[in-house]
Amino acid sequence: MKKVLILVLVLVVLGAGYYVAVEKQTLTLDESPVVYSGQSVEFVGPAGMFAVQYSADMDAAQLTYNDVQYDLQRARAASGAKYTSADQSVVFWEAGGEAFVEIDGVTVVENAVSGESDQSSEVQIFTVAPQKVECVGVAPMECLVVNGEYFYDDIQGFAYEPGYQYTLQVERTERENVPADASAYVYSLLEVMEKAPVVESTLTLTDAVWQWRETTMTDGTTVESQQPEAFTLTFTQDGQVNITTDCNNGFGSYTYGEKAFAFGAIAATEKACLGETQEAEFFAMLSVIGGYVFTAEENLLLTAEDSQMLFVPAQ
Repeated sequence: MKKVLILVLVLVVLGAGYYVAVEKQTLTLDESPVVYSGQSVEFVGPAGMFAVQYSADMDAAQLTYNDVQYDLQRARAASGAKYTSADQSVVFWEAGGEAFVEIDGVTVVENAVSGESDQSSEVQIFTVAPQKVECVGVAPMECLVVNGEYFYDDIQGFAYEPGYQYTLQVERTERENVPADASAYVYSLLEVMEKAPVVESTLTLTDAVWQWRETTMTDGTTVESQQPEAFTLTFTQDGQVNITTDCNNGFGSYTYGEKAFAFGAIAATEKACLGETQEAEFFAMLSVIGGYVFTAEENLLLTAEDSQMLFVPAQ
């Protein structure tokens, strides 16, 4: 009898040991620790700073604030990249080139920007339309219209007021280690070059013969028309445009909507041009136009990504 009891006890001990070993192995296999990249991205705001390391798939982030580390997971967000702790007590959200951190319902750092040192930047000129438009990024939102195109990012330091047309000097900085759905650039306001109230205009493209006065490039340089009366656009209601220059004449088609504008194929006469001429430059400018707007002075601005052309009604 004793032998039987001893045998049973041995089997029980062995079975329990096997269960513990298997359970421990299962737990170990199920635990797949997140591996973060070795490079830490620092964010600096007016009231503090923090650092973030991302996982290779960008689905996790490790936030370091005041020497405390928080492990966060990617969460759904209307825009940008949002990460939260398991209990939602810690939130890190980056959108439009700015980031904030919230701990236990209190925003501890806000308006923070990446402090990466090897960024490249350039200065651009933005023409901002007087009204925002509905657009769809990660979610439905309202966008500025910049140089005739929908603009999905924010411009740091720019306080937009509807009803005004702006000309801005903006610095565009390229970012590194960009999370998914976040912008590849940070835009910062350098100068409001012009802010003009826009009165609803009853003008249409066909109301005047438009003379080219000048073109402003994104780097701030200006190309002036040497003979404004020679460079003209005349739009017809059936979608055709007649063009004159300081040498040849052209004709073609155009299409436009509420914010968009584009020229179709343009043909021109082939008269030999004597002396200096701006004809080739003028046609090249027209070829990249993507939008238009009437100014408060009832002039016409044709806008492109890197330039804007000013036309005034011919007298």
